[in-house]
Formats: sequence, C-alpha cells, structure tokens
Amino acid sequence: MKKAQIAGLLNAAALMQHELDGGRLAWHGDRLFHVRIAEAAENAVLLRIVGELHDARHNPFAEQLVGHSETERSWRAAIIGHQAVIDAIASRSPEAARAAMTSHLTSSLDRDAATPRASAAGDSTPRPRPPGASRPARQPDGNHPEAHRTMSLTCRIHGAKD
Repeated sequence: MKKAQIAGLLNAAALMQHELDGGRLAWHGDRLFHVRIAEAAENAVLLRIVGELHDARHNPFAEQLVGHSETERSWRAAIIGHQAVIDAIASRSPEAARAAMTSHLTSSLDRDAATPRASAAGDSTPRPRPPGASRPARQPDGNHPEAHRTMSLTCRIHGAKD
C-alpha cells in the first residue's frame, strides 16, 4: 500500500474514535476503513460487496437481528482490530496483514455470536447513538459474517508503491 493509503486507514480509525467519543456509533469510520482496504486491493467486486453490506445494516430487519451487538466496548474492540491491521500493512508484510485482518474479522464474529450471552449476563455498556439520532438505536456493527468471509478470502495487500 502507498503511504497515502495507509494515512487514509489511519484517518478512518480516527473517525471511528471521534464518533465514539461523541456518543455515536462508529459506523461511518468502520465503513470507510473497510472500503479503503477494498479500494487498495483494487478489487471492484469486494468494494461493491463491502459497500452493500455496510448499507444493508440500516434496515429494520437487520437492526432487529444484530442490534444488540453494538456497545461502546464492541466498537472500541473494532478500533483496536483496525489498528492492528493498519500496523501490519504499514510493516509491509502481506502475511501479517492477512493474519491481522483475519483476527479482526474473527473477533468481530465472536463478539456478535457472544452478544446474547453477554446481554443475559448483564452487559450494560451504553450503546452509542447513530449520527442524528435523538435516542439510542439498535443497529448492527457492520461486520456482517458474509463480509468477513469475503474479505478474508479476497483481501490482498499490495507491496510498497511509494
């Protein structure tokens, strides 16, 4: 990846942090991060799928299915995962980048799968609000299982092109 592309990933992670710090869901920064990975991979199909999956989470059916998985804690874990991916990409190691992305996607799936048990156990972490919302909304975290499989299978990292 080029230095400018890595800077774009850092900006996406910073946007996520800014959204959370403002009491909002970090879905703009999350979408931007995954879109920029797909753009860097120069994979038009992956780019379309990532965009569609992130857009699909804004419908009532999706909100009901996975709305409970969104907590401040889950978003902070996603930011940590994104930072690990960025660090691996910046190290110019495709193997490390692939491993970091696989770990991030797997962790996200694990968080989604564990959510009902965590809620039943009394996880009362406040849920951030989406931008413009006057009340907390239940929305999926955008880390859809199909996106995880697609990204982990198709994401490739280019060598240095500076």
